[in-house]
Amino acid sequence: MPAITYFVEGNKYYETAKVLLGQSKKRIYLLMYQISLKGKALELVEEIAKASMTIPDTQFILNYEGNKSLKKGVVEFLKQFKEHNVSVYIMEKITAHAKVLIIDNWLLLGSSNLSQGGLEENFEANIVTNDPKAVWGAVQWFNKVKDNATPVKQ
Repeated sequence: MPAITYFVEGNKYYETAKVLLGQSKKRIYLLMYQISLKGKALELVEEIAKASMTIPDTQFILNYEGNKSLKKGVVEFLKQFKEHNVSVYIMEKITAHAKVLIIDNWLLLGSSNLSQGGLEENFEANIVTNDPKAVWGAVQWFNKVKDNATPVKQ
């Protein structure tokens, strides 16, 4: 079967991610530059939290950088996963500006931050694909970034 690839505007990111999360069975990897839990962003984090309870390989890489706004979002995000078996990593010295969500064999990649602006207000551009080369490359890249991040003890 040929790979499926399509464009997703920022205001459709939530619905797309929710569908993929509903089908997930083995992996959720999230690397997000900015997190601000309001509106659809909060709803999506709640969906990720729900899915992560049954997904054996759930990993997050978040930015911190000493930025008060970024730190607040990370703290709010981590509260959602306090009772979950997830691996969390923080970028403290190097900025990971990417916005990447890998769910099983799907990749959602683009400009949308996990924030109200990124999911509801801004003009954002994202691509969704199940192309095996793209997903494999994203997983390899995710692991490389993770190697440069600091694990967080929950």
